[in-house]
Amino acid sequence: MKIKVPSKTVEACDICERPVGGGLLTKCVVCGKEYCSTCEAIMCGCIHQPDVCKKCAEHDPVKATVDKFAPALMAV
Repeated sequence: MKIKVPSKTVEACDICERPVGGGLLTKCVVCGKEYCSTCEAIMCGCIHQPDVCKKCAEHDPVKATVDKFAPALMAV
C-alpha cells in the first residue's frame, strides 16, 4: 500500500498501516498483502512462519499446510 504524507509518497504496511522505509515489507503468499516485520514482532535471527501474514496464519488450510512440512524443517 502507498500512502501520501505531506511532500512525498511512502510505502506502508497493509496490516498496521505504518510507513515503512527501505522496502522492508514481505508479501503474503496467501492473500498478497505486504506486511512489515514490526507488526509481526519478528527479530533478526528468530524462526518465524513462512511468508504468511498474521491474518492468513489463522486459516485452517494454511495451518494444515505448515503442519505438513514442519517435521521435516524441525529435523534440520
